[in-house]
Amino acid sequence: MFDTALIFGIASSIALIAGISLSIRNAARIGTILSAIAFAFAVKNFENSFIQAALFFFAPPLLAALSSYSAEQIKSMINLSSSFEIERKGIIEEIRRQVIESKKRKELIDTQTSIFEYLNNLSYRFGFCKNTEDVKNEIINGAKKILNCSDVGIIEFDYLNTSKNELSKCFEDISLPCRRNMKDGRYAIVAVLLRGELCGGKKYLLYAVRESKWTNMELRLLFTLSEIGSTAFQSAIFYEKIEEEAVHDALTGLATRRAIEKIISKELALSRRAERLLAVSILDIDRFKKVNDTWGHEAGDDILCKFGNAIKNFIENREEVKGRIEAGRYGGEEFIIICRESDSTYLASIIDMLRETVKNSISKPDGTPLMFSAGVCEFPLHGSNMNELFLNADKALYHAKASGRDRVRICAS
Repeated sequence: MFDTALIFGIASSIALIAGISLSIRNAARIGTILSAIAFAFAVKNFENSFIQAALFFFAPPLLAALSSYSAEQIKSMINLSSSFEIERKGIIEEIRRQVIESKKRKELIDTQTSIFEYLNNLSYRFGFCKNTEDVKNEIINGAKKILNCSDVGIIEFDYLNTSKNELSKCFEDISLPCRRNMKDGRYAIVAVLLRGELCGGKKYLLYAVRESKWTNMELRLLFTLSEIGSTAFQSAIFYEKIEEEAVHDALTGLATRRAIEKIISKELALSRRAERLLAVSILDIDRFKKVNDTWGHEAGDDILCKFGNAIKNFIENREEVKGRIEAGRYGGEEFIIICRESDSTYLASIIDMLRETVKNSISKPDGTPLMFSAGVCEFPLHGSNMNELFLNADKALYHAKASGRDRVRICAS
């Protein structure tokens, strides 16, 4: 029996040596099995002293084989676990990178959405701009917000009389229509010409300055803002023109009837509150109908235009009346003049000076001097409201006409 154990022991030793030295996994396993059989035979014949020697001789190879086999398995498991850990870290890192990129894309989309919403609201706010100054402020504030620039402005210039060289003096090395310039490696200046032929030969140049380079998206936003601003400028200029025509007579340049009535209403309210005087005069060009009938309405319009200019020049150049007199065309050949903080006698003297100025500077087509008559009244002596003042001034005018024309009459108390 001990021979059998010896044979199995030798075979297991050979198998173990082959398995361990040559790294043959099956040989190591066969050696382990043979060692186990030899160990079993040795245990069964434990009383035999030679069997004991075989037991002690074959036990170490058996344990070594078992430990070698377990270590190999453990090493394989460790290697497999390490590969799983590396793969897990790679997956986590990839997920983290994708999350960061998703956050950046979301922030970019949120920023773009916010900008587009602001541009949409800006277009809506432009509809409430009544003049070009309001439009300028909206464009500048909008550019500061969406472009993150603090130095933004608009330059107004006469495109008919301003050369490119003169305009470029506003910047350093900037020319139309658009050019980027790096100054000292820090400042980037972008200038955009607002498109469209604007009234009065005016153009507007939108510029922005920042301490970093411009991205393509920011440049597109700047041009988009300039396009929206151009339309807003056109609307504001047309609105100003319409408003100007509504309050200023197109032929004479003086205030319209509606505008002068608003002025009188305001001045009457101030005069009542401050208990001060207000003088009103109605002027009428003498024999104006004969001018139209004889030389035509074109000659009549020319007379009205010259008469309006004479009134404006008189008001602007006379120091004693500057800032105190307002004038307007009441209708046809009738005009109204009001004088703040003055009585009817003072205004009558002013009107008389105007009458002499007109006679000496304006002539009819036949060469005869242009003349007019005027009636004057005052608040509160001749009326407590606008209708009463107009009625009494008109009565004084009728008296001047009946007295021979070319004269000024004050309303009777």
